[in-house]
Amino acid sequence: MMRRSLAMALVFCATSLIAQETQQLTDEFGNIITPQARPEEQPLTDEYGNILTPQSSFPEVVQLRAVTAPGGVVRVLDKISGVVTDLELRDAESQVVGSLTVALTECRYPSDNPSGDAWALLSIFYRDIVDPVFQGWMVASSPALNAMDHPRYDVWVLRCITP
Repeated sequence: MMRRSLAMALVFCATSLIAQETQQLTDEFGNIITPQARPEEQPLTDEYGNILTPQSSFPEVVQLRAVTAPGGVVRVLDKISGVVTDLELRDAESQVVGSLTVALTECRYPSDNPSGDAWALLSIFYRDIVDPVFQGWMVASSPALNAMDHPRYDVWVLRCITP
């Protein structure tokens, strides 16, 4: 009995090995699919056709030096009335426009290009609500990066006041 079981197991193993060796892959129409030689890899290029090497595929990280300004200019748009108001704020100063109170904590700009960009740390309050509707950094060159989400008002930073 033991020999019979062992013989049956060998027959099953041999049959499955033979079937694996002779099995061919076919597509949905019955055509035999043969493995194709792998084409040579094309080098990676940028949008201008320059070949990217491991050193050139990632730009060098440049640390930007920022200078703190004494204040900044913020623009407020009332989307209902269409009135645009520019506020010139000093550090730690706040002004009221309509139902908003805009407070500037700090404004920074790149030391090598003062008119190039501005980053302002703002807190914006709506009416008498204790929690701000916006609190954080706004970037002049990318106003949508960290925008205030309010149904009536849009606020964005224009520039820092340079000495």
